[in-house]
Amino acid sequence: MEWVNVATFNEVAPAEALVKRFNQAGIPARIHDEHKLQKWFMTDPLANIRLQVERHHYEDACCKLEEWHRTDNVLQAAVFCPECGSPDIEYPQFTRKFILPSVGVFLSTLGFMEKEFYCTKCHFTWPTKQKVPVPTDLLGWPKQ
Repeated sequence: MEWVNVATFNEVAPAEALVKRFNQAGIPARIHDEHKLQKWFMTDPLANIRLQVERHHYEDACCKLEEWHRTDNVLQAAVFCPECGSPDIEYPQFTRKFILPSVGVFLSTLGFMEKEFYCTKCHFTWPTKQKVPVPTDLLGWPKQ
């Protein structure tokens, strides 16, 4: 049985509510929690709760999610890629496939690199907090 992500959350409560709704609708669903893996990356747990369904129920699950979101706003707390809309998000952006990313983890822990969200589908990265640009004048100097 192959499981695929349909939504990613920072907290477990909204995912649990959706698992219950999927199961009541006859679509097997589960939660895959990566908070223990993120502890290895010495980071706050973000985008660590993945709502998954069996691959052959993926289309039905997406239709149900879209319907429930229109009526009940169930995806309000979900994390999606701002570029492609994919729920396949990793945080931090370091791969989990081999040991070399531990260098990046070390550098980000020391503050030399910023930890960001990473979309595994389109490879887009974005910061956890939106940076507000400083207002400038015509020459590019910060306004007083």
